[in-house]
Amino acid sequence: MEDQQAYRLQVRLSGLHCNGCAMRVKSTLEELPEVLSATVSEGRDSCEVELRESPGDPQSLVSTIEALGFSASLDS
Repeated sequence: MEDQQAYRLQVRLSGLHCNGCAMRVKSTLEELPEVLSATVSEGRDSCEVELRESPGDPQSLVSTIEALGFSASLDS
């Protein structure tokens, strides 16, 4: 079996007020088929997303988070 390379994106978050908010972002992202895992750091207002393949449109992850009511931007 061939090893696949995972891709990581850093996302800056705003509006997380509690662990429940962080878990909501994490679980929503992890439901997306292209996402292997998401690690949300409430205290640092950031999220690391591990993807199965190179993101065609990384902005779609930002839109998904914003649809939950939080602010998000790709960390350059």
